[in-house]
Amino acid sequence: MKLSFFVSRTTWVLVIAITLIGISMTLFFTYFDKVTTEKNIGLSKEAKKNQFFAAKKFLKEYDINFQLLTDFSIFESIDSEATKLGEYDTVFIATSRVGMSEKLRNNMQSWINAGGHLVVVATEPFDLKLGESRDKFLDDLGFRYFLNQEYMDVSKEEELMHLTFENYEAETELHFDSSGYFEDNSGKARFIASNAHSNLLIQYDYGAGLVTVLADFSIWDNYYIAQHDHAIFMLQLIGVNKQAWLIYNRNQPSLLDLILNSMPMVVISTLVLLLILLGQKLWRKGRLKNDEQAWQREIMSHIYAAGEMSYSLDEGLILIEQQREIIIKRMAHLIHGYQRLTPEKQLLKLAQHSGIDKEKIKELWLPDNESQESFFRKIKLAQKIRKTL
Repeated sequence: MKLSFFVSRTTWVLVIAITLIGISMTLFFTYFDKVTTEKNIGLSKEAKKNQFFAAKKFLKEYDINFQLLTDFSIFESIDSEATKLGEYDTVFIATSRVGMSEKLRNNMQSWINAGGHLVVVATEPFDLKLGESRDKFLDDLGFRYFLNQEYMDVSKEEELMHLTFENYEAETELHFDSSGYFEDNSGKARFIASNAHSNLLIQYDYGAGLVTVLADFSIWDNYYIAQHDHAIFMLQLIGVNKQAWLIYNRNQPSLLDLILNSMPMVVISTLVLLLILLGQKLWRKGRLKNDEQAWQREIMSHIYAAGEMSYSLDEGLILIEQQREIIIKRMAHLIHGYQRLTPEKQLLKLAQHSGIDKEKIKELWLPDNESQESFFRKIKLAQKIRKTL
């Protein structure tokens, strides 16, 4: 008896499929390389609230306690045993010191003098006419901050600043975004650094401490701290001490507050402007005439009074011009083409029709910077000419 071996079509399909899957998996795990991709998901809630959040997170990796403050309260009681500010701490001030009280400024200076390191941003330009800026502390050091008066076309490479720190082999590369430059007027600066065009960093010895003035603090913002060597630069300024502070002001006045603060000045200015305009309209010209007569005035007296009022209200020139136009229109009806005649011929025709001397009529067209008496004389002359036409 002969045995036969039969393999169904389904079995062949399964065998081939399993073989192909096995070969594919072998090739995949043999030649597959893992690739890491980064996706920008935007700032976290903490970073949106705090522009120096990334700096704090970076320094934490180096065991540096980096505290963020929104006022100068850290300098209120530096002599107290309970104060948090250490003798050799580093304090960054990313805002103007103009609002500091004298007590806080004196306490700050005492702390630096004892060994502290103050890092500040230049915010107040020096006024050469006044011989000072609004930052008295930096003025006393001999520091001067000036704004560039002209636009400078500088390449990206020329904008970079390169520093060499002790115990660091590589150069520190920085990019300050500044529209000004520094000068040392005292000659006592410990260190001055610049890019290809401007001084943008100055250090001063202050007793046992140190003062560093920078042109820009945005290098430590969340968006820029990872660029160039900005993060390492902050670490270099702090040094070996493990405590640092940063004072910044994130509170901005609302639009409503700005409007309310400016409202009193707007109201006062508006009232003063209205008073000036009313004063100009009510200003009388010429002497005030006393009318002590009790009898009723004739019609010419009324005309005279109306003319005087018009002159007092600066309407005299308008009234005379109206009289001239009336006379010219009447002559145009009487004489065809009158308006096309020369002024001299127009006066001659007017003298012939009115019977008034031409030289006397010419007075009505004299320059208009006349006195009150000449004004009344012209009005009477115009009335006389109109009666004859």
